[in-house]
Amino acid sequence: MSESADLWVSQADAVQLLADAGDRISQQALSEYLKKHPEVAKRQEGRRIWVHWPSLKASRATRSARGPSSQAPLLDLVREPTTEAPADAPRAKIIDPLGARRAEADTARSEAEARRARVLADEAEGRVINRDTAVNAFTTAGIALVRAMEERRMAAIDEVRAANDVREAVLAMRKHENAVRAAFANALTEFAVTSEPVLAAAE
Repeated sequence: MSESADLWVSQADAVQLLADAGDRISQQALSEYLKKHPEVAKRQEGRRIWVHWPSLKASRATRSARGPSSQAPLLDLVREPTTEAPADAPRAKIIDPLGARRAEADTARSEAEARRARVLADEAEGRVINRDTAVNAFTTAGIALVRAMEERRMAAIDEVRAANDVREAVLAMRKHENAVRAAFANALTEFAVTSEPVLAAAE
């Protein structure tokens, strides 16, 4: 294709002419270039756009002289199609690891303080027994239980031996068991009254 001062070519022909001149550019990139450079004359006939070849060649030559940074890209960038999210779509939360750990620590501290407050309130109202007091109470009661079992063992054996039948033997064993349980309960009550008023209130 010969050149003249009034040569108009299609965009496809313009791409080919530029490639022949060593200036490679895609047709899409050329369309973008024409939008950004009004010095390049163009006209539209129907759906077809004609490009003024001399002004395009001069514009591209000027850009080439300025260096690669002023030239249009040689290749089209393939871009992923983007879908705009609806206005009411939930936005992703920005996670702050430090803030999350601080919130967890604050929650754990608040729960510990609430548990402590409940324990203190229960102790003040007599619903909770001090651990040391409970240990001492059951130790004392346990000693009383063992002593009662030892003291009544022989009496229980004699009563079982003297029983005329199984029913009397069973009644003798129950009598022994009731006496042992009573000794345990009495020991707890006596400890509560003499050692810890709160424990007595819980009985």
